Amino acid sequence: MRTEQCFIGSYYRKKAADRIEMLFENYGQFPAYMNGYKSGLKTFISSILASDRREAIGDPGVRVSSGSMSDITAQIAIENITIAEAIDKVDAGAFTFRDKQDEEDVFIAIHELELMKNEYSTLVCQLKSLPESDRKIFLPYLVGERTPEEIAEENCIGLESVYKRIYRVKKQMKSRMKMFMLDYSEGMKRVGRCS
Repeated sequence: MRTEQCFIGSYYRKKAADRIEMLFENYGQFPAYMNGYKSGLKTFISSILASDRREAIGDPGVRVSSGSMSDITAQIAIENITIAEAIDKVDAGAFTFRDKQDEEDVFIAIHELELMKNEYSTLVCQLKSLPESDRKIFLPYLVGERTPEEIAEENCIGLESVYKRIYRVKKQMKSRMKMFMLDYSEGMKRVGRCS
């Protein structure tokens, strides 16, 4: 596919500390972000495969509909299922592309999505391991359910105490998360179309 795919590698290219910050800043929306990434990745792979099919047979891509399901329609439906399964199984080798750059981009994107899932899951587990007293202050703030002022009022503590606890817990969580995260940013700068 001869286009720039700048969403590929954008998470991978971040330093571990920046990925942690991204997880914190987008905690409540991160599952939706991952679903959107997966949907975009399916479309990306499907587009590459369709382009490769057309190139292989010299087809300009124009179709006249006959109103009935054709073999190509069934083939595309099966292909969509295969794409979804390959993404879920983290199997970038399930596809053969005409362009080696497409293979590399799909490999990176599938593994990048898996990295997002794993790091988000790690954060969720780390948050669950917090003492209840910290969790009831930090989680409503992290998810964006309550402001520090509302948290202070709800828990009958001073606003300054809420800010200090949020800062302390966030610092502690970042430290814990760093233990489980590798920094891919140096190697990824030269990989992909958007380097």
